[in-house]
Amino acid sequence: MKRSQRRDFLTVVLFFGILASFLIYLGIGTLLAQDESFWEESGEENRALVGFNSMFYEDEFLTKIVQRLDLKVFHHVENTNILVGREDWLFQIYDEELDYNYLLDYVGGCPYSPEELTAIANKIEERQERFAAMGTEYRLLVIPNAMTVCKDYIPRFVGRQSSETRLRQLAVHMEQEGAEFFLAPIDSMRSDSESIGALYQNTEDAINAYGAYSLYATLTESVECETALSFEEIEFFVHMTEGRKVAKLAGLQDAVFNRTVSVSDRMTDGYEILAEEHCLRSELLARDAGSDSVLMLCFSQSWDRIQMMPFFSETYDTVYYCDGLASIKEAEKHSPEILVEVIHESELNQLLK
Repeated sequence: MKRSQRRDFLTVVLFFGILASFLIYLGIGTLLAQDESFWEESGEENRALVGFNSMFYEDEFLTKIVQRLDLKVFHHVENTNILVGREDWLFQIYDEELDYNYLLDYVGGCPYSPEELTAIANKIEERQERFAAMGTEYRLLVIPNAMTVCKDYIPRFVGRQSSETRLRQLAVHMEQEGAEFFLAPIDSMRSDSESIGALYQNTEDAINAYGAYSLYATLTESVECETALSFEEIEFFVHMTEGRKVAKLAGLQDAVFNRTVSVSDRMTDGYEILAEEHCLRSELLARDAGSDSVLMLCFSQSWDRIQMMPFFSETYDTVYYCDGLASIKEAEKHSPEILVEVIHESELNQLLK
């Protein structure tokens, strides 16, 4: 028998072996799962059919196999609020809590009006002026959506991202106003994504440690920090974990794993964390004589704080970490040299409030 014939013969045998195993599994499961009281009500003539249906649709193992095949072969999930991307990337379409449609904004379907852009810009500038009056340098850092940065994983049928997204509109408007304190690092994060690797979780609209470093580099460059860490100084490691938020929405957290990027535990050796009344404070253990650089970071989402904390705590003598937008009272209390507010592209509408 020729090699190609042997290969074909083995393939056919393997296929029928798998099919037979599957049918045996179904048959045994159907017999074991029978409930006499149920059959008495349904009628003996429906026993085999109902038993098979019950076995097929209620068996957790089979359900996971079907979901996985549906995702891998047809790029489809039952939840219509999820967009299936390439290479196990999942994107949420609409966030009910924020009343924000990621996909609609991606294609330029919900642009800001000139009046809204002016209103948001005025709000940001008012905050910058209030902090400047306190002697504090201010930055507003907007984290782009995963869909904005990770464009290579978006399904081809969606097309290219529109130039009329809300963040692009606001970035252009603020640049025209000369507002250097407004940071929207879309292009730099796309560049880092190509050179470093994916900066976001593939099953959630959230940064990983690579993304946290990219944002850290953007900010330290903006404020001309001379003690910023280089990428080569940091030890990263990658591991696979259970699928996160979007995978859980699809019921695929056990089928689609999250490519998680973290930093080494050694990153936390150089500082200590202390609890304050409304925030956390990090203190650098090895300080230069007479130096006391003070930074205040305020996050709309605690996950971003957790990811960025090792980088900033290893850079500044004292760092205050707060959840939520900056409080004028807290800023006056701690008198930071630099104050940074960190929000997400999906949260821009909060600036109108």
